[in-house]
Amino acid sequence: MTPDTEEIEALCKEIFDSYAHGYERARAHGRAAVEPEEAILKRVVLGELIGGFARSVSTTRSCLEGALEFRQMQPHVQAGTGSEAVFDRVVSLVHGRHDVFVFSSSELLTERIAYALSNRGIPTDPSDGDFLMRQGGFTSRVRIIEGVLSSGFILPGLGVALLSAEELLGARRRRRKGPSGPPIYDPFTQLNVGDAVVHRDNGIGVFKGVVRLEVSGTSSDYVLLEYLGGDRLYVPVYRLSLLQRYVGDVDHYTVDRLGGTRWITARAKAGQSVAKLAGDLLELYATRQTARGVSLDTSHPLIREFEDSFPYVETDDQLKAVEETYADLASTRPMDRLVCGDVGYGKTEVALRAAFVAAMSGRQVAVLVPTTLLAHQHLVTFRDRMEKWPVRVEALSSMGASSGNREILADLEAGRVDIVIGTHALISERTKFRDLGLLIVDEEHRFGVRHKEKIKSMRSEVDVLTLTATPIPRTLNMAISGLRELSVIETPPAERKSIDTVIARFDDEEIMSAITRELERGGQVFFVHNTVSTIEAMARHIQSLCGQARVGVAHGQMPRPRLNKVMAGFLDRTTNVLVTSAIISAGIDIPNANTIIINRADKFGLADLYQLRGRVGRSKVKGFCLLLLPELGQITRDARKRLAAIKEYESLGAGFHMAMRDMEIRGVGDILGKAQWGHVTAIGYELYQEMLKDAVDKLQGREPAAEVDPEIRISLDAFIPEDYCPDQHLRLGLYKRLFSASADELMAIADELKDLYGPLPQPVRSLLFISEVRDVMKKMRFRKLEMLDEVLRLHVSRDSIMDLEKMKRLLERKKGRLRPEGFLELPVTESRLTDEIRETLYALA
Repeated sequence: MTPDTEEIEALCKEIFDSYAHGYERARAHGRAAVEPEEAILKRVVLGELIGGFARSVSTTRSCLEGALEFRQMQPHVQAGTGSEAVFDRVVSLVHGRHDVFVFSSSELLTERIAYALSNRGIPTDPSDGDFLMRQGGFTSRVRIIEGVLSSGFILPGLGVALLSAEELLGARRRRRKGPSGPPIYDPFTQLNVGDAVVHRDNGIGVFKGVVRLEVSGTSSDYVLLEYLGGDRLYVPVYRLSLLQRYVGDVDHYTVDRLGGTRWITARAKAGQSVAKLAGDLLELYATRQTARGVSLDTSHPLIREFEDSFPYVETDDQLKAVEETYADLASTRPMDRLVCGDVGYGKTEVALRAAFVAAMSGRQVAVLVPTTLLAHQHLVTFRDRMEKWPVRVEALSSMGASSGNREILADLEAGRVDIVIGTHALISERTKFRDLGLLIVDEEHRFGVRHKEKIKSMRSEVDVLTLTATPIPRTLNMAISGLRELSVIETPPAERKSIDTVIARFDDEEIMSAITRELERGGQVFFVHNTVSTIEAMARHIQSLCGQARVGVAHGQMPRPRLNKVMAGFLDRTTNVLVTSAIISAGIDIPNANTIIINRADKFGLADLYQLRGRVGRSKVKGFCLLLLPELGQITRDARKRLAAIKEYESLGAGFHMAMRDMEIRGVGDILGKAQWGHVTAIGYELYQEMLKDAVDKLQGREPAAEVDPEIRISLDAFIPEDYCPDQHLRLGLYKRLFSASADELMAIADELKDLYGPLPQPVRSLLFISEVRDVMKKMRFRKLEMLDEVLRLHVSRDSIMDLEKMKRLLERKKGRLRPEGFLELPVTESRLTDEIRETLYALA
């Protein structure tokens, strides 16, 4: 039995035992429960299912002795080029009576391999992969195996050669997502019927859903938009790039008339507005670019040692944020980076590494936080991580004695303190640094206007790193506009679960049920009541509802020693229900507290609700959030929208999306200013941002060529069936991804679809093919591809990118012709339509 097998069996036993225990406990409390034998697979059945999977074979075992002698391998087939030399080598191996096996990780990749080989006259054959034990007697040919191989090699004794797909076709290009990649936030995928949608050419319409139409015998999906007067527009899913969800003043937008003039006028006026704004932005860009800072050493030998002391495995998003921050610190331009990530997603580790880099470069670090509780928590965290290195960490806040603060201030000015953590006292006139190099701001939205202005003035002098789970809309807008650099950490830590969110009227039964459920699983509860004058009465009420609760009370007006004692009691579980003000919204990390009840949730802003909800669900245990409201008549319209948003975005990593939703709720005028507000209302925020970016690029002499939007008309049913992916939002998101993906990204999407929904049905395979063709056509700037009576027409133009000699040879070989109207005509056989389209496009490349 291998260690992996033992680990799997131990995990299975743990799951079975846990369910059985939960079943017995539920029965003991008189609750309904399903018997374990009915709810989960029996161990015997599970063992039989696992037994059906393939096992790994160790080639060093004696079972292969005599059949295969492993010795020094012959030189590998060279990888990464995908050149004709590789195919020539394959031909020579086949002629030398070798069987050649090419490993493919996906069906789409298998099709590309088979096409590339057959196009060069190399026969292929499917295989079950069971070839290592065979010793000859079979015809030499190329076989395509499902699987992954990191690097190819040759087994002379068996006459077998193994290659990876990358060695044959060329290595996939692994690109990091940058500004040109897909947007971090795409409101389009959140469309509901009745939402406003912006069509670039036709203006604002109303989304009526995704419909399937049959046109000329071919079925495809279309987005249906309704315009003024009931006019309807059907947009094929491969042209979704023309559509955006309307983000702006959702209460005052105007629906356009198809063919009307309002949209043309609105776009023209917005164009004049963005031209002026672009000039202002360039002045700000110039100021940032000419500002001179100090380049920090990110290659110090102790930095790697500090990184290795992190007790968890970093997520890819987290590592990318660290790399981007390091690059900023190494630059001579002052850093101004916003790191946005959900609560508990690892933003603090990014800050820790940035602080360590600054300290190792001899610069001081200030960590600015909104509350003394958060200052205390950061002090513990920073000291714990820095204790092995010569870095002194101190804290300035009302929690410390005034004499202690005076000593810290003196040492700070003398340069004897490397990292100081504190509230707004850190940016007061009496706080002086010897050599401040980095300012870390945690939850900027919680600071007042005066403090924000002080932070703003420091940005031109020192590196600034801002951490937030829900960036305030103005901050988010600046990041999206490029005035601040943006890193987003969207990947949750391992085993983190989303938080269930329920909205209800204030009801004693509802409250008692939520508290009892959490206490019965050994957890603790936050009850947020943000009115200090009645908080003690609320605590007594909670105690009367739940006799087993041990209730504590905490709020910001308490004497500091008493507050510390209450918090310590909750930390050591002396109390298990904490009735508290919103003081806990930042700085509290208690993994055992996994239920939060928020009274009068309608009185909180979206960012505050999100922060409060983030106090629970910070461990492996699933969190629960109950939002309590009075009668609905007492709730404002904006409050209803905020509550709908907090409910909508209860998935992991939703902070960035919620900030975008907050832009919609508050109106973009509060963010961009009244001068631009009317234009954003007229055309939508996304299109306004795109026009602004284009205007900035134009002023900087970077005017890009107009993007080609190819049109494809061929006889293929291409869509995602409802019984394959039932959720309309997911289908919309997939369509958007498919038709903005490269060929390599399409393979990853195909693998993802198979993992999520099973084998690809033919309409989805056709959809992937059309996506691949569109990607090639966009790169080669071909306008249109259509099939008419077994003739393939490919529309080209003066700016199309193709080899004229290759085109000439293709026309001769295929007996085609170039028409004066600007298109190639090639005879095709409908049964080989996809192969012939691929052959045509790649022959012209």
